[in-house]
Amino acid sequence: MRLPAFIQKYEYTDERHAYWHLIFALSIMFIGFYLPFCWFFRDKQLLLHTEVLANTAKSAYQYQQFTTERIFEFILRIGGLAGEATAQKAIALTLLYWASSFVCTAAYFTVLFRICQRFVALKTACYTCLFYIILLPMMWWDNYYHPGDAPGMLCAALALQAVLDDNRGWRYLATLFISSIFWEKLFLFPLVTAALDLKLNIRPKIMVILTGMLGVVLAVVMQVIPRIISGTDRPYDGTTLAANLAVFPIYLLYTAILYGIPVYYLWKRSADVPLLFRLAAWQIPTFLLIYLYFSGILTEMRATMVLLVFMLPITAMALGDSRQIKTIG
Repeated sequence: MRLPAFIQKYEYTDERHAYWHLIFALSIMFIGFYLPFCWFFRDKQLLLHTEVLANTAKSAYQYQQFTTERIFEFILRIGGLAGEATAQKAIALTLLYWASSFVCTAAYFTVLFRICQRFVALKTACYTCLFYIILLPMMWWDNYYHPGDAPGMLCAALALQAVLDDNRGWRYLATLFISSIFWEKLFLFPLVTAALDLKLNIRPKIMVILTGMLGVVLAVVMQVIPRIISGTDRPYDGTTLAANLAVFPIYLLYTAILYGIPVYYLWKRSADVPLLFRLAAWQIPTFLLIYLYFSGILTEMRATMVLLVFMLPITAMALGDSRQIKTIG
């Protein structure tokens, strides 16, 4: 699989030139699409922000953003906008949320752009990142206020960079700790790296399958325990199994658009993909299980953002000529 022929003729010789093209494209997406989107939901954003701080939010999941909300409230207080909900405060919160999302997402793609260049040529790395920047609205459409997502994505990219640098000391652990404040989804990293470090005398395919099975078990445990504690079948105030099954074809379509290329490449040329990425890819059934059965909104593709940090480099490997792929240490 290669880049389309009409793209092949365009060459990047300067990394800075390619990088600023990425930032320019990301700016267009954030200003032209996400800013109006956030502006439309500004009153709902302020309402949820106020409810979390007042401990009156309906869903237990929403309290995961408590630290982020406190940080936002502190910044608003500096600007003299803390306290009661006003139209001015709604605008300020929306702009703060939008700006923090843009900065973290720009840093996220910066890190992944560098990671991709470990495996493929500069042009392929650039166009792969551009491809997923174009697809960002698929992550946004049902995501009017999740302030922990962008910082969580950035932590995921930094954690992957630390693993690839074989630096799993304080830098890696600090990234995991910080991510836990914003995002629960980074539990995937310790699972994958632990499987990678076992160095058992078994075939890689067996290790990949075992890691995927362990991920499913952990997913079940993470969903069952809150139900035991809360005494309810739906502590996350999500949706129902029937509703998820009704939109399952739409979910498959969204998944094919976002991850069809890397999944196909994994299927056809799995041996060419580093073991770390293969182990991570087998967590897809984990996410499907969580959102199909345990109340999650299946078509809310933002839930798969943690997979994107692995899938984007695999997409680069798929789109890059095999002669371009660099030695993977």
